[in-house]
Amino acid sequence: MVHLLETDAPQSPLLKEALKALDIDAGHVPQDRMRLANARCQSCEHSDACFSWLAGFDGAQDYHWFCPNAQLFDGLAKAA
Repeated sequence: MVHLLETDAPQSPLLKEALKALDIDAGHVPQDRMRLANARCQSCEHSDACFSWLAGFDGAQDYHWFCPNAQLFDGLAKAA
């Protein structure tokens, strides 16, 4: 079986912090979804917006406006 996403890719620090900020336990996220989220995060062009959101800066956009994982995060939060 060929995997499109590397299973041993290091986890993006921003993904780790986003999961923590949204109170999503990474240990309960299926591996295929975690790999997808990590790949999206590592290739995302909005890391500045993400950092601002995570840091709680005034005027920071809600992650729904820039994060390619927003829908996934919302689904995981509802499932928890």
